[in-house]
Amino acid sequence: MRFDLHKLTIIKRGQIRLALAPLLAAVCLTPIVITQAANPAAGTLAPTINATLTWTGTAPGKLAANTQEADCTEGVDCDTYTLTLSGNPSDWSGKKVHIQIDWTSPGNDYDLYVHKGSNNGPVVASSAAFGIPSEAVDIDPTDPNVGTGVFTTHVIYATVPNAAADQYHGTAKVIAGATTGPTPPPATVGTGAAPRFQNLIPQASILAQTSNNGTDAGEPSIGVNWKTGAAMFISRLTTFRVTFDDSCPTSPSATWAVKNAPNNATSLDPILFTDHGYDNVNPQVGRTFSSQLSGTTSLMAFTDNDGDTYTPSQGGSLVSGVDHQTVGGGPFHAPLPLGVTYPNAIYYCSQSVAEANCALSVDGGLTFGPAVPIYGINDCAGLHGHIKVGPDGTAYVHLERARHPEQPRGGRRSGGRHRQRREALLRLRRRRLAGGGRRLR
Repeated sequence: MRFDLHKLTIIKRGQIRLALAPLLAAVCLTPIVITQAANPAAGTLAPTINATLTWTGTAPGKLAANTQEADCTEGVDCDTYTLTLSGNPSDWSGKKVHIQIDWTSPGNDYDLYVHKGSNNGPVVASSAAFGIPSEAVDIDPTDPNVGTGVFTTHVIYATVPNAAADQYHGTAKVIAGATTGPTPPPATVGTGAAPRFQNLIPQASILAQTSNNGTDAGEPSIGVNWKTGAAMFISRLTTFRVTFDDSCPTSPSATWAVKNAPNNATSLDPILFTDHGYDNVNPQVGRTFSSQLSGTTSLMAFTDNDGDTYTPSQGGSLVSGVDHQTVGGGPFHAPLPLGVTYPNAIYYCSQSVAEANCALSVDGGLTFGPAVPIYGINDCAGLHGHIKVGPDGTAYVHLERARHPEQPRGGRRSGGRHRQRREALLRLRRRRLAGGGRRLR
């Protein structure tokens, strides 16, 4: 509200009190938004490697769980630390800010949001995993969408009924970031027709077999047999073979055929994978696996002729995880394990509450060895992605969150876990899996 003091001075002395009364009343009625601060409430970081700020939460938490930032109540189940990054974005070249909150019990759950300017400003980073006592993000002040200036670290007490017994502790630290290299040369412009995409659906006769057959799955998966050019596609309980007619590139057509595995049954999660190797000119293999999650293993079968016939599989290790299975394959890593009867290694990975594990097959997915843990609850959190195998035989499992490389394994996690962003990977060596051991890189 704005007061015009110049106009106020022309009012007679005896009238000033009356004139100010409604103005003061209006000020009293104006709502004031109060942000509950952490302790301390704010701090400033200069672009100096290892510069560090720390703070502690102050909100009490509440019995009812709340995982939505917009629904929290400041001073009850959320609080705020104001962070200022000094200097210009250019001063932060080769540096970034690691922001982390830690607490003690995995049974409690805090979420972390970093806003530009205020809690009403845009979110520049967030971390809202579960199951481990830490959340962490990195922000890059050289990013035009981030920059320097004022930020708020807004912490949500998602599932914290009594914060006094397990209050979070926050840290903001300047760490080394990526350095700016020379600008790469422009890509060579390709020749020929530009890539085009067409939406193709099963023909009417297929759709009529069951309601929305092949079009109603929320998480389908697909594989391509490079030997035949056929695409294999799983949707709920239905496995399709899709062949294409590209004789007219502007209007290609597709023929869909139902090619279900004989041991197909209602399950927790359908997954399909086609092993085609790396030679797309003269592919050596073209084996497709259909997997339906079934507790600590899966109902699996594989086909070498695009679904005309199937061979039942063991389905995975009998002591694999119970959720989010993934099947993958690729070249063996040297030295070859004993008993190899198929050109490529085949993996079955899945997770449980406390750990995730992978099992190796050396006979093309017919049988699998023991499930070997690849990470536990003290190492990582969140769902893992689908296993991928590089040309050198290294198997990669994409993770949502992984332990920060500098964090000690014992005691309080002062270094803390660190979201490894999208490039976070666990690397597995086949020789270790074959021998029943594990190796993390």
